[in-house]
Amino acid sequence: MDIRINNFECEFISEGKVKDAIKECEGKHVQQIAYSSYHEAFTQICFGCKKIRTSLKEDDVKQKDSEVVKHE
Repeated sequence: MDIRINNFECEFISEGKVKDAIKECEGKHVQQIAYSSYHEAFTQICFGCKKIRTSLKEDDVKQKDSEVVKHE
């Protein structure tokens, strides 16, 4: 499933692939990297590629989104 957030494409990939993307974009694009010790997952937001790459499980993200909507 293709998920987009404000013109950013979201990719749910392995931790190794996230780390590879971080190295590939380093020095070329502005990027922000986050690590969640709770989920044990890396997330890269690359402003050059316009992509959010994460090793979070897609189902975990969808579950949290639905929980937020329920509380509004």
